[in-house]
Amino acid sequence: MRHAILALTLFALACADKDAPDDDSGTDDSAAEVDADGDGSLSGEDCDDNDNTVFPGADEICDGLDNDCDGLTDDADDDVIGGTLYYSDTDSDGYGDDSSTTTACQQPPDTSVQGGDCDDSAPNVNPGAVEECDDIDNDCDNLVDDDDDDVTGGNTWCADDDGDGYGDPATESTTCVVPSNGVRDCTDCDDSRATTAPGAEELCDNLDNDCDGYRDDEDPEGVADGATWYADADGDGYGDALTTTTACDVPTGYTDDNTDCDDTDSGISPGALEVCDDEVDDDCDGVADDGCSVWIDWYGWRVREMGFGGYGQRDCELYWESVGSSPASVSCPECDFAFDVTYNFDPSVSYVGASCFSSTSDFSRGVGFDADYYGYGYPAIWYNYYGTWYGYGDLYITYDSAAGTVSWYYGYRDYYVGLGYYFTQYYGEYVQLYQ
Repeated sequence: MRHAILALTLFALACADKDAPDDDSGTDDSAAEVDADGDGSLSGEDCDDNDNTVFPGADEICDGLDNDCDGLTDDADDDVIGGTLYYSDTDSDGYGDDSSTTTACQQPPDTSVQGGDCDDSAPNVNPGAVEECDDIDNDCDNLVDDDDDDVTGGNTWCADDDGDGYGDPATESTTCVVPSNGVRDCTDCDDSRATTAPGAEELCDNLDNDCDGYRDDEDPEGVADGATWYADADGDGYGDALTTTTACDVPTGYTDDNTDCDDTDSGISPGALEVCDDEVDDDCDGVADDGCSVWIDWYGWRVREMGFGGYGQRDCELYWESVGSSPASVSCPECDFAFDVTYNFDPSVSYVGASCFSSTSDFSRGVGFDADYYGYGYPAIWYNYYGTWYGYGDLYITYDSAAGTVSWYYGYRDYYVGLGYYFTQYYGEYVQLYQ
């Protein structure tokens, strides 16, 4: 019982002590010191007892709050943690300098969230830039110009092995620096020949020298070393000196001769015969109707003398044959000609009787024609009368001025001389002129 009374007494004293006023403060405020957010800090020292992330001693983080209750928020508090790493971006190209960084909640001016800029003073130099041919590492991959497979804006060139200034298109390449054997023109069609290139002359060598797809005479621009050919419009083998072309091989309708004086008429050329009396220079020697000539083809004449005695009986028959005659040139259109013919007495067929007036010796006579006699020329038939020879009969000439030919003939005539029944007959042989 005694122990129970003691316990009750102590409990009573304890309760009385708790309810007793604080002598130091003079007031009782123990009811305001609470930790409403359960962060371990009483409301008296917690600057936001409704947020358990805010209390003295908390980590200042980037959330717009004074997490450690020191009166400083985010970047204003040197103790802030959890900020973003920013790189100095002086050239504002979106990439910063790896050697100049800062950590902050809010991005500072002239900074970038991306680093890697190898030249923060040049806006065209950064990891996102295009590598260009400018001796600069534009994309910051430590490779410059041709060393970088990603380079752009280079020079397109081709190898020029023959040194003619034109390259082989099969070797086309693009680099910043053109090599010593490279050229910008890639249009050479044969890089093994310096004479073959777009700027070369087309030659007669069965090659496409100027690279236009045509060889030799196929080239519409012509060839440089071709022969000169002359138009032969009339097809007589002689060309017009004023109408020419240059080609490797003779073109159709052309010839290598340039001496035709009228290429519209195949009958007029240096190889043609001069046609008499047409007032045309047929043989292209500069003079019309000159040197026009025909030739006499002499087949020979025969002279016969016959004599008859009384009662009509023959007692004389003499024959002479022409020998040793030669062709003669005849100049037309006058067609004058003359030459000598020798007649030899032929005893094998002759009968010498009392009625013969002539000597049986050989003789010569001239044969000719003179157009001035209007078709009547030298005698064609000869006869002897009492020892004197007389000519009889005429040579008849026909001249075809269009064809330039001459033909002639003589008449067959009987001639009677003497008294009573005595007479003598004479005749000649065939004669022809030709051109």
